[in-house]
Amino acid sequence: VLCVVCSSTAGYQNRARRGAGKAGLTMAYPVAVNLYEHLQRVAAQRPDQVAVYAPDRETGDAGVAHHSLTMAQLDDRAGKLAAGLVDLGIKAGDRVVLMVPVSLDLYVVVAALFRVAAVPVLMDPWMGVARMADCIRRTDPRLFLGVPLAHALFLWRPGLRRLRRVTVGGKPWMGRHSVEAMVDAGAPAPPVVTLRDEAPGLITFTGGSTGRPKGVFR
Repeated sequence: VLCVVCSSTAGYQNRARRGAGKAGLTMAYPVAVNLYEHLQRVAAQRPDQVAVYAPDRETGDAGVAHHSLTMAQLDDRAGKLAAGLVDLGIKAGDRVVLMVPVSLDLYVVVAALFRVAAVPVLMDPWMGVARMADCIRRTDPRLFLGVPLAHALFLWRPGLRRLRRVTVGGKPWMGRHSVEAMVDAGAPAPPVVTLRDEAPGLITFTGGSTGRPKGVFR
């Protein structure tokens, strides 16, 4: 399963080495690496293994009904989405704001961003519209990916409308692009972009309970 928390290249390598050490093994990584390469290896070795489970949106009960993606499906969808992102001009190091709840779509989007070495930016929507808008301005992202409701932010903050937007989990809204359309286009996946081990995996913001939300590189 793709682990969003263990996102930075160096962090992943350190955790892997510790685990291997306990098992009496050694692991060597090149200086340049991308976590997506690990996803590809697992997808090639165990394509039918379930990568992600998510509750069915209609029942809301994962014990009764759920959606899932296998490793091969996750790799395939993320690769096609990555091609769409590259077509929009997204490249290594670009920051991309995500406002997507935990779902299959979230994992596909994060994997696609990792593939092209873009940096996901995550923030707590409960911090409020003004603080979210401030975080977006400070981050200077190239793209906004969000569920339809999240795009309402641009109605309340017209100054952010210059930011290109992609709808996740629905038809394009306040923008011309959607994740589904990009995946359905079926463009060939771009090469995996390798990174230096100090490259950030993602950026998260604190909730701002004690003041202005702080951005943290991970």
